[in-house]
Amino acid sequence: METRRAPNLGLHRFAAPAPFRRIGLGFRSTSPRADEFEALAESVRGAVADSGVADGVRPGGSSAEA
Repeated sequence: METRRAPNLGLHRFAAPAPFRRIGLGFRSTSPRADEFEALAESVRGAVADSGVADGVRPGGSSAEA
């Protein structure tokens, strides 16, 4: 996290169990933009996995709780 431009900005983690949010991406299988939606979903999964913030999220799939 970049904080050089905001020296008074700090990062504080929630105590366990940390709050979370589930998001979804839905689209019709006949959508002409289906490939773009799939690429967006994969990008979001990868960003979340790379962040190390959400342990229950696996790239290429749903959360571990589902």
